[in-house]
Amino acid sequence: MADDGDRLLNVIGAALVVALVVVIVVGVVIAVNVPANRVDPPDAEWSFHQANETHVRITHDAGEAVDGAALVVTVDGYSRHPPWSREVRAGEAVAVEASRSQVVRLYWDGGRSDRVQLASRYGTGTRTSTE
Repeated sequence: MADDGDRLLNVIGAALVVALVVVIVVGVVIAVNVPANRVDPPDAEWSFHQANETHVRITHDAGEAVDGAALVVTVDGYSRHPPWSREVRAGEAVAVEASRSQVVRLYWDGGRSDRVQLASRYGTGTRTSTE
């Protein structure tokens, strides 16, 4: 009979260890996935204009100023590094090399995994966003 009691204690002990491990793993997963110091994307409006056959002009039309270092431009998926000023304000523009048929996108990179598309131009059309 004493052996039955020992087996029962061993089973209960093992179950408690497994439950403790599961609780720790769930806690770690939740802690890792909670965004710390998340920053909202800027509230700004952008437009694209084909300046000539080889360049597109991206203009900050309205809204709050944006840190130029946080802006990323892609042309057909390839990053371009436009010479944004330190802080991009309404009325400021920059030209990037892109033909009429290329897709141009403007992203705001808030760090970590916070990358938000602010505006895009598909071929000759324009789509703006104020996210």
